[in-house]
Amino acid sequence: MKPTWIRNTYGDPLSTVRQFFLDLWRISNLDGFLAPIYKSGMRGVGPELVTNPDQLSSVDPFIPFVSINSAIVVQETVNKHPLDRIGIVLRSCEARALQQMVLDRRLSLENLLLIGVDCMGSFPIDEFEWRYQKKGALDRITRESLQFSRQGGIAPYRLRTTCQICSTPTNGNVDIRVGIIGLPSIQMLLIVLENEELAEQINLSEIGDYPAEQSVLDQRRRLLKTIIQRHQSVNSRLLDNLSSDLPCTLNEIRDLLSKCSPCKNCLEACAIYPGVKNFWNANNQIDLSGLERWIISCVSCGMCEQTCPQHLPLPMIIKKIRKELMRELVH
Repeated sequence: MKPTWIRNTYGDPLSTVRQFFLDLWRISNLDGFLAPIYKSGMRGVGPELVTNPDQLSSVDPFIPFVSINSAIVVQETVNKHPLDRIGIVLRSCEARALQQMVLDRRLSLENLLLIGVDCMGSFPIDEFEWRYQKKGALDRITRESLQFSRQGGIAPYRLRTTCQICSTPTNGNVDIRVGIIGLPSIQMLLIVLENEELAEQINLSEIGDYPAEQSVLDQRRRLLKTIIQRHQSVNSRLLDNLSSDLPCTLNEIRDLLSKCSPCKNCLEACAIYPGVKNFWNANNQIDLSGLERWIISCVSCGMCEQTCPQHLPLPMIIKKIRKELMRELVH
């Protein structure tokens, strides 16, 4: 069993996770931390590299809003600071995008400390802005969301579609995982060391308060199973009810994207697209083989839909086409 400890929150999980990051910074001799951080403005939160530990007071890994897939910023940061030891905070879809970048040989994880956080989902832009106007502060949105961590989050229908169908609210493609789903975050956070080598280097008593009891882990496991089953059910229903006038083949989605040009908002927001070779042919037209690779490599972060001016359900379209492509590959 992987080393799993509890960290007491004493009624303030947001401040506790910030202190946890500060402890990791010190223990791991980091040069910086890349995580969602508050900025000025209503949508003022996004991944940013901080090089002063005091800046961690504005970090919020649990805020239910995603402005950009952090994997894009990770790649830019590594290119600028190739020798720095950096802690990277990721949601599960962002961790998947990072792994795909590694497979595409666009990125090396050397010198990176990957920290995965449970994701209870994120709001569409309009919903998030409405909540910001109502609450008056970004951290209040997060603190309200954390109150529902034991139940796995708020009403799913409020979330972005891609969050409603996500079957990996937590992930293991990281070095350290911070768990909140299935736990009373007002009392505790779960700290899991996924990297065995790292577990030998870190004294858990320095980052946790006591080993997690089996009853806590069982409770979390049961809820995660329920959430995943629910999301899979929603996924099936949405796929079945996808409008017949939307693309359902490679040729059809190629025609759609070609008609959308020169917008390309969905492609520019995609962490995977830059790694797809030969997406465009010599005549600046979309190549079917490149398009197929893009669809199969999709990590379902939903940034394409969020940036689409037509609000097309691109993640669902891609899922449907990928399902058919995978079926063809099997046969």
